[in-house]
Amino acid sequence: MDHFYVLPEEDKKQLAALFTESFIRKKNLLIREGDLVDKLYFLESGHLRGFQNRDGEEITVSFIFAPAFFTDLIALRQKTPALVSFQVMEDSRLFAAPFDAIDKFMLSKPTNSLYYLRFLESLNAFYIKRTFSLICDSPEERYLKLLQERPKVIEKLPLRYIAHYLGIKPETLSRIRRRLKESS
Repeated sequence: MDHFYVLPEEDKKQLAALFTESFIRKKNLLIREGDLVDKLYFLESGHLRGFQNRDGEEITVSFIFAPAFFTDLIALRQKTPALVSFQVMEDSRLFAAPFDAIDKFMLSKPTNSLYYLRFLESLNAFYIKRTFSLICDSPEERYLKLLQERPKVIEKLPLRYIAHYLGIKPETLSRIRRRLKESS
C-alpha cells in the first residue's frame, strides 16, 4: 500500500477495514465488459488480464500483477458500463471495497487525498507512456520495453495475449522473438 505515498498507520487500518477478502479461481471473470462497476479492488496474489471483445476476438489491453489496486476507473467514475473485462489468470486472492466508501475515506483527510492523488498520477503516467509507445515505437521496441519493464508478463502469459497488448499479431511477435534470439 505504501507504493504511492506512506499513509499513517491508523489510516491504513481504516482503509483496510473497507475491503472484503475473496478468492477467485483461474479463468473466472471478475468484471465483464458492459457490467456496472462500483468497487475498487486490491489484488494481493495472482495476476489478471484486461481485455475487450472486438468482433468476437479478445484483445488484451492490460495486465495486473499483485500487489496492485485496480478497477475500470472510467466506468466507475462516469457510471457507464465497463469497457474492459478482467479475467483471473491464476488462482488469486483479492480484496474489494465499495468505491463510495473509498471516496469518502480519501476525502476525509488531506493525507488520504494525497495518497489517492499519487495513485491517480501513477496510473496516468503509466498510460501516457503506453500510449506514446504504441504510437511512436516499432513493434520490436515495444516488445523490448515490455521485456525490460515488466518481465513477469513475458514469463507468465501466453504469447497471443502479449501480442495483442503490444498491438501486433501473434505471428509478428514470433518473428520478433526469433530475430532477437538469432541476433544474440
